[in-house]
Amino acid sequence: MGTVEAVESEIARVNAAIEALEPKIEKAEGKAEAAENAGNTEAVQRWFTELQQLRKKEEQLRKKEEQLREEKARLQFA
Repeated sequence: MGTVEAVESEIARVNAAIEALEPKIEKAEGKAEAAENAGNTEAVQRWFTELQQLRKKEEQLRKKEEQLREEKARLQFA
């Protein structure tokens, strides 16, 4: 990536993306629970699939953040 500042900027972007996912995950959890309580198995499956996708995206972003933090440390001590 190049400079520490560039890496810090990318870390901030990734953190913002993670934060943006949190309300979406909470919404999907609530919708899945409501659908389950209503006995709507089709909606439960749909929201569960959505929830899985959101969590997978969050996990990918967290891995990216960790990689960026490692890169920042390498740049700082190079």
